[in-house]
Amino acid sequence: MEFYKRKSQLKNTLKETGLFAAFDVLRDDGKMLKLSLKPAVRVFAGDFFEVSILIPNSSPYNSINYVIGKLEDSKKREDVLRLLHKFNNDSLVIKYYITAENLIVAKITYIGFGSSFNSYEFVELLEDGLGIVSNIKSDIMDVL
Repeated sequence: MEFYKRKSQLKNTLKETGLFAAFDVLRDDGKMLKLSLKPAVRVFAGDFFEVSILIPNSSPYNSINYVIGKLEDSKKREDVLRLLHKFNNDSLVIKYYITAENLIVAKITYIGFGSSFNSYEFVELLEDGLGIVSNIKSDIMDVL
């Protein structure tokens, strides 16, 4: 029941703020809500590979993921990791990493379950994170 309430609150807040139309619903079932920023909006928002929201049923760890780019040259891996380490030290909210598929990702984890989940805070984090990650994206792309 709690999951459906959290999911409904987020959808309603996104609709209230006019942001719901910017997302494609990739999954909406009893296990997870996964939204992805539409390609045309991603280009406008800073040309991200993907921006997604994950609200899982079985966990209070809700996440916002910004896929910044893909590491194509393995020789650049150490340089990118050093830069991401610096960003990780500078941020308490956003964590940066490289996936096994060589995607460069910035992630915000919002811990909220039941009454501690505030959909307005979550959407504010989404918007603030988009601005922050957009600003550092050029630094990462310079290294690539």
